[in-house]
Amino acid sequence: MSTRSEAIELSYAGSPLVIEDGSRFDVLLEARSKDRDFGKRDRTRFAVMASVARQLSDNPSRNPAMETVLDETGLSRGTFYNNFTDMDDAVGTVLSAFFQALWTRRSRPAGAFKQGEDTDAVYEANLWYCRAYETNAGLFAAFTRVASYTPTILRMREEMNAAWVDRVISASSKKRLRPLTDREHLAFQGALRLMIAMSIEALRERYVHLDSLLSRSFPDSESMARGLTDIWNETIKRHTAG
Repeated sequence: MSTRSEAIELSYAGSPLVIEDGSRFDVLLEARSKDRDFGKRDRTRFAVMASVARQLSDNPSRNPAMETVLDETGLSRGTFYNNFTDMDDAVGTVLSAFFQALWTRRSRPAGAFKQGEDTDAVYEANLWYCRAYETNAGLFAAFTRVASYTPTILRMREEMNAAWVDRVISASSKKRLRPLTDREHLAFQGALRLMIAMSIEALRERYVHLDSLLSRSFPDSESMARGLTDIWNETIKRHTAG
């Protein structure tokens, strides 16, 4: 994403995008584009982003078409280029905003961690993420494609995952009779990062590729979240014993 796009994005940072439970990101952007609490420039950007997000959701294997953006928004080509460098910039902005919106919501379950309440907090986080993935599967699929040539987006997600790992460790390690050694802490970090990677791949197979066995074994978000949570808690317990 260009420095210019990042600077403009800060203009509505005071009212962050938040993906509520099971909501579509393109619908959220569309609502923002009509919200007069925001200035005309921001509403214009939201309108473009909504069209881009909608196209990515419907067809994540290809970049959105400029003609479709202009038809859906009623904007001119010049107005588009006044707000975004090119379509890659618009796509990068949408995916960056999407993951920031996910992160805004994901911070809540981490704060819910209390001694003796790990299971509920992990399940809450997994359930919310499963629902977000089910509803916005196309955007997650588009992220995988775009990240291969946009390393800044990939680094952003890695930083978010690293922060999430640290919060889980901080909360779940409070039960231990002694602090984690540096070696134990590193091993715990690595195990949780593996869990995140495996969870992401499992969700991609379930909701993007519609794997038949996963679909039969976990027919809804609740069962999928429970399956992931059981494995997560085994890992957490193994590293917090002692």
